[in-house]
Amino acid sequence: MSQLLQKKAAKGINSDQIIQLCSELGQRFVSRAAKYDREGSFPVENFQEIKDSGLLGIMIPQKYGGMGADFLTYTRALEQLSKGDASTGLTYNMHNIAVGSLSELNIEGIGGSREKRMSEFIGWVYNQSIKEKKLFASASSEPGIGAHFSKLKTLYKRVDGGFVINGVKNWVSMAGYADYYVVAAKAEDSKSEIPAISYLIVEKDNPTPPTLCILKTALFQPMLYS
Repeated sequence: MSQLLQKKAAKGINSDQIIQLCSELGQRFVSRAAKYDREGSFPVENFQEIKDSGLLGIMIPQKYGGMGADFLTYTRALEQLSKGDASTGLTYNMHNIAVGSLSELNIEGIGGSREKRMSEFIGWVYNQSIKEKKLFASASSEPGIGAHFSKLKTLYKRVDGGFVINGVKNWVSMAGYADYYVVAAKAEDSKSEIPAISYLIVEKDNPTPPTLCILKTALFQPMLYS
């Protein structure tokens, strides 16, 4: 364990130390970047170091066991990682889009069972990221639509024991490697002219996992949900 991580475990870690940690990791990424680019392979070794360094919780508040970085600190830290390997930085960012945004939510005062469920969900995501070292990926973009949410075609419906999702996503960073996919979809039975967008978490090892359409690169792949 590095001295920075030892200090984090004992007293927490500040912004400058987070950036320094990412700078050290970025320097190690340099030696592997050309190999990943040449092979079109996923930077597994880089992500293992990210996990081992506790960076899956970079934006999770310290009171939950994370590093507690604000968006400015996170941006500067991401810059350091990307200096070593831009593809690693880009894909790592997708995890933090899904997880880091939760740290900005203020659910206190909502009250009742809704606040309780939201608190339990956020706690589960934090636990998966910090203790279980699980990666979250975003599955929002669709062929010919991109991330224009008002035009999304992916639908879901509630069934006994969960939900069924039908649709196609593309440009899914970390497809095939991430542990969870945050899928943007509309309710199949919605009566609204502009249906609300829901985000459903699909496990990589779901009993009926999405079909992967493999491309040359391991970083971005389309996913078919049915």
